[in-house]
Amino acid sequence: MFTSAIGNDSTTGRTPLRAAKVGTASAGEMFASAEAENRVLTWILRAVGFILMGVGLTIALGWIAYRPVVGIALPVLAGAVMFGLGYLSRDRRGAVAT
Repeated sequence: MFTSAIGNDSTTGRTPLRAAKVGTASAGEMFASAEAENRVLTWILRAVGFILMGVGLTIALGWIAYRPVVGIALPVLAGAVMFGLGYLSRDRRGAVAT
C-alpha cells in the first residue's frame, strides 16, 4: 500500500506540500506527521546553532585575549558597519517615491 497527500500550506495557501508514505493514512495524519518531523528538525538545528554560537564566542574571547587590539577593534568595526547599514536602510524606507 502506498499513501500520498498533496495540498497547500494552511497558513499561506500557496506553498505546495507533498508527502508519501507506505501504508494507509489520512491526509490529516500525514500532515500531522510531517509537522512533527519538522519540529524535531527545527530543535536539532537550534541545538547545532547554539553549539556553534558557543564555539564562536570561545574563539572570539580567545582572540581578544591573544590580540586585544584587533580582538576589540573588529567587533567595534562590525558594529559600526551594522549601525551604518541600519541607518541607511531606515533612511531609504522613510523616503516617499514621487
